[in-house]
Amino acid sequence: LSDQLRFVEALTDCMPPPLYVRDVNGRMLSCNRSYLQSVGLSSEEVMNRTVLELPMENFETAPEFHRSYLMAMREGRTIEAVYPVALGGRERWIDHWIQPFRDSSGTIRGVICGWLDITEHRQLIDELEEAKNL
Repeated sequence: LSDQLRFVEALTDCMPPPLYVRDVNGRMLSCNRSYLQSVGLSSEEVMNRTVLELPMENFETAPEFHRSYLMAMREGRTIEAVYPVALGGRERWIDHWIQPFRDSSGTIRGVICGWLDITEHRQLIDELEEAKNL
């Protein structure tokens, strides 16, 4: 079991998209390096904290995210949405997903979350729309 856990941690940590896990209260249980780099915080600053307890300059959309975590767990369903967020002092667009996870008895124990940065995609769409209107 210990070897399997280490394998999963190594696999998750090397993945390019930011990934993270929150418990039923929305507290951070785990996150990968990409998450920490994206939000500009250390593991010590995010672990065992809700998004509401993080610096607001890093998480302007914190209340909306926290509500979404709780809703995904309450309803037992995946929630996906596109958000404008400030990451590393820059405005970015992310395609964010929240997936509840269950224990062996079927009880929801938290959420697994992540996002893809779709900023360049959004910029290309905006440029195409602009060119079409010329």
